[in-house]
This record gives sequence, structure tokens and C-alpha cells, in this order.
Amino acid sequence: MPNNQHNPAQLEETIQQLDPDSMRMHLINSARKFKSNWVELGEFLTKAAAEKAYEEWGYKKFEDYCRLEIKIKKATAMKLTNAYFFISQEEPEFFKNQNNSKFPDIDTIGVLQRAKQDEDCSEEMYDELRDAALVRGQAAATVAKKYKDLGNINAGITENDTSLEQSYALVTRLKNKLAPLPDFPEKFKQYLQEMEEYLQPASPEDED
Repeated sequence: MPNNQHNPAQLEETIQQLDPDSMRMHLINSARKFKSNWVELGEFLTKAAAEKAYEEWGYKKFEDYCRLEIKIKKATAMKLTNAYFFISQEEPEFFKNQNNSKFPDIDTIGVLQRAKQDEDCSEEMYDELRDAALVRGQAAATVAKKYKDLGNINAGITENDTSLEQSYALVTRLKNKLAPLPDFPEKFKQYLQEMEEYLQPASPEDED
């Protein structure tokens, strides 16, 4: 496809012509309201990445689609897909029973992610954090403080929490843990492999 298809004017014209029920249009709408419902955007992004739907829309790379069409940075896209993958594996029933206004924010889920992957975080400690986040609806900063108070000093919410290095480590652990399971969907095995390659730490000259 011609390169000028992704200039702002051409892209807006393309969006205006999309089927309102198409996955591409759902993704655009989800991106526009993702602060109020990040789970929906995380779900659609995960599906688009796993199925490589972005290629049908004229993008060679997932990150190009995110940056050019829905205006989301690479780190944000990975934060969303990682969080969605986590909740789909760890808390599927909870999120099925919640309306959009009651979703914990994405940083709260980030604290639970880190706690779950922390070998020093016992099951009892995780359950206490889960109760604070999902049952009592405490804010991310409060849950993070509780995590640190329980003996995990690296739970503070900073920009480094969403670093690509941490995302790479998380995806690698998930792949090693879940991919060998006999009933694990093949498309998610491929997705994890692609995400691991996608997040592979880049050399300095590859950075933006």
C-alpha cells in the first residue's frame, strides 16, 4: 500500500469509511475512551496483535499501527496487553461481573502483576493485595504501599514500572510458564513469542 495512506488527512478519511462494527473501528473507539475502560482496549489490542490484523489495515508493525492510528506509544500498548493478558489468566470471572465504571485502574493491576511474579510474595500476601485491589477497590498508590509494607520494597509506581525491560521479562516468564500447557491456545503461544521478540531490548541506535 502507498506510504501516504497514513498521513492524518488520508487516515481520517479511511476511518470515516470504516464499518462501525469492525474490529478496527472498535479499536479506535476503545482508544478514544481507554482511560475509562482500559480493559476493552487491552482486549482488542491483544486480539489485533495475536491475529496480526494490523497487516490487513496497511501496517507492517504492531507498534506502527498503535502510534499512527490510535495514537498510543509502544510502552503504553505493551502495558495494556500485558495487563489484559494477566487478568484474562488470573481473574477472568471477576472482570466478567464488573461494569466499566468499576474496573480497577491499570496501575492497580500492575501492582498485582508484579506481586504475582514476585517469588518472595507469598500466596497469603498476594491474596491480601488482591482483596485490597479487587474487593475493596483501593487506589493503585494504596495497594502499592501495602505491597511495600508487606516486605516488597520495589512496588512503587514510577515510569520505570512500565519499562520495556520489565515487560520483556514478564512476557518471557509467561511464555515459559503457559506455553507448555497442552490446552493453551496456539494463537497465544505465537502471540507470546512475537511479543518476546518485539520487546527484545534494542541497541542504542535502534531507539527513537
